[in-house]
This record gives sequence, structure tokens and C-alpha cells, in this order.
Amino acid sequence: MLREWCGRLLGALVFCFAADAAAQAPSDAQRTQARAIYERIVSFDTSTGAQNQAMAAYLSSQFRAAGFPAEDIHLVAAGETTGIVVRYRGDGSGGRPIVLRAHMDVVPALREDWERDPFTLVEENGFF
Repeated sequence: MLREWCGRLLGALVFCFAADAAAQAPSDAQRTQARAIYERIVSFDTSTGAQNQAMAAYLSSQFRAAGFPAEDIHLVAAGETTGIVVRYRGDGSGGRPIVLRAHMDVVPALREDWERDPFTLVEENGFF
């Protein structure tokens, strides 16, 4: 559940980074890109430090591709895991700052305990 929520949050954030995404609905291309990002982050088994680090690196690359300056993207090592902090600079006209927070690490999910592979995005009846 938390993995799904985090994935949806991150996917939604990526298309919010387009210059005027707040003013218009996302394009088909943006929806396709967000789904691809969501599918990729679901595939990471972040119960291991290496996969957590890989997911942080992947997300960092997505933020850079979306136009975030490298100095605003920080990977933070914490033991075996890695966090990511991204600064979204405003133009001074948007009011008070906000903080969005989530985490990437999950408890182990054994494939045999699940009806479906927990690290494969499944779309059914229009839902993930």
C-alpha cells in the first residue's frame, strides 16, 4: 500500500514539474512517461540497500531529465540505504513553501506470499 502511494506521489510530482502542468491536463506523452516511471519504481525491491540505492539513483536521473539542476538533487546515504532530497525552486509568487515526504524502503515481500509478483506493475480495470 505504501509502495503504491509513494509511486503515485512520485509519478504525479514528475508531471507537476512541467512549466505549466498546473494550468492544463497532462498530455498523452506525459501520462505515458508517468506510467513508465511508476512501473520502474514498483520494480525495485527496496527491502535491500542496493535496490534502495538504485531507486534513488534512478529517481535522481528522472529529476535531472525533468530539468532540475544537479545542485538541487541530493542523494543522502544512511547506512545501507540512500535517501533523495530534491529542491523545487519557486519563482517567489507561490506563497508559503511546502515539504512532501515519503520513503522508499519496504519490508521484504516474498513472491510466494502474493497472488501476483509484488514488483511487477499490473493494470486491471483501469487501476494499478
